[in-house]
Amino acid sequence: MQASSLKALFTDDEGVSPVIGVILMVAVTVILAAVIASFVMNMGGSLSESAPQANFDYDYDADSQTLNITHDSGDSFTNENTDSLDVKIGSERFTWANGSASAAAEFDITAGSEITINVDGTTSGTEDVNTENSHGSGTEVRVIWTANDGSSSQTVSQYTL
Repeated sequence: MQASSLKALFTDDEGVSPVIGVILMVAVTVILAAVIASFVMNMGGSLSESAPQANFDYDYDADSQTLNITHDSGDSFTNENTDSLDVKIGSERFTWANGSASAAAEFDITAGSEITINVDGTTSGTEDVNTENSHGSGTEVRVIWTANDGSSSQTVSQYTL
């Protein structure tokens, strides 16, 4: 009789399923809590910084070969959220604002801020850029934002001359 009750003990499956279910639920809860805690405590890495959302107005004068770009509305570009804000015309790149140029560099490009670029390669309002290139009708213009930590860049506005 003792052998048969020992055999019955090993073959009796009653109560095993609920115990396994509880163990699995506890394990899932612990793993889920660990994943949430790692993101809350920033241990899971950060998502890339997104560019400020802004609208720009473009005014191109073909006679004088000047392009005036105005920050029309939207988020500001400051040295807190921006390493640099550049304007790219064709293959030429012009700096509108650069926070890494010096440790004390501060800028605040808000609605109403503007830059005028001579399409022959010089700018007003920023450092002069000498270039041999001339850009004409159909040339793509992009305003390019770079994150303040330099980890990402994004085109925030586009225009075609």
